[in-house]
Amino acid sequence: MKTLVGRMLIAMAFWLSPLVAHAAMPGFCGTFDLTRTSNDDLETIVKSVDLQRGQISLRRGQCGLPGERVRICSACSDTTSEAQMQVIRPMVGAPSHLAWHADWHLLRAGMKTSRDFDSRYTVGGALAGENFFYMHRLMIKMVQMELAAAGQPCFAPWADIPSSIDDAKWPVPKKFPTPEARTTAVTKLEAMRAQLARYRNPKMLANITLNRLGEMIEPRLHMDLHDFYRSTPACSPEGRRQGFCDDLVPVQTSPLNKHFWKLHGLIDDLIGDWLRAHNYREIAVSCDGRPACYEWQATWIGEYPR
Repeated sequence: MKTLVGRMLIAMAFWLSPLVAHAAMPGFCGTFDLTRTSNDDLETIVKSVDLQRGQISLRRGQCGLPGERVRICSACSDTTSEAQMQVIRPMVGAPSHLAWHADWHLLRAGMKTSRDFDSRYTVGGALAGENFFYMHRLMIKMVQMELAAAGQPCFAPWADIPSSIDDAKWPVPKKFPTPEARTTAVTKLEAMRAQLARYRNPKMLANITLNRLGEMIEPRLHMDLHDFYRSTPACSPEGRRQGFCDDLVPVQTSPLNKHFWKLHGLIDDLIGDWLRAHNYREIAVSCDGRPACYEWQATWIGEYPR
């Protein structure tokens, strides 16, 4: 692993070189494979980036990754700025990354086939619900690494679904043509907030597996949030001005949407509720005998994007 870290640090030194324009740089996460890098090594990498920038003693926080020992983010922001989005778009908007995210969803939904696909990950399969959490947590971690390397704060997850369709920071990005349509949206928002409260009930969580929780959330609250915060028109004004589409519903475009990272941060936070209900303090691919640590059972992500 020391050799791996050495290679990654060399890659970082190039990535951070002031002689290379940021727009021409590959994504930071393209220099190594997060699925094969331990959390301790990730933290070492981010601290090394701080040293390159002369920031030696940053106090690190974390956003939306309950149960992880690693601390990637130097700060977390409630809003999602255009500066942050410009940092992550070269990575999440790369054809290989969008195809990876889309293929993962399509294979699980039975809309695409592969000889190497394990049916346990098909929606409704024995590991699909937990795998839903694992895959999107990995995406959040990728984005955190990208933002931390650029000196930007990470996206804090929504602590709750916004309480109003006219929320000051996160209004619903669509117009309601009639009073009836607006009333319907308000009712839908209240229903989603009630649904989230049920998923957070410790007694309920204590009696189900993490896989079952994922099975419940993916087709309901998760999809409802994607649809509810979809822009009208579907591609946001920011995206249209800059020549890309960030439609929040299709899996081929949704990671480019700023709402994607807020709602998936909120959903990821439910892992923490489940861990607490089962008296776990940590979740990891390999617990190595550490007490109160839950080992991921479903770590399939398809072909890692390059």
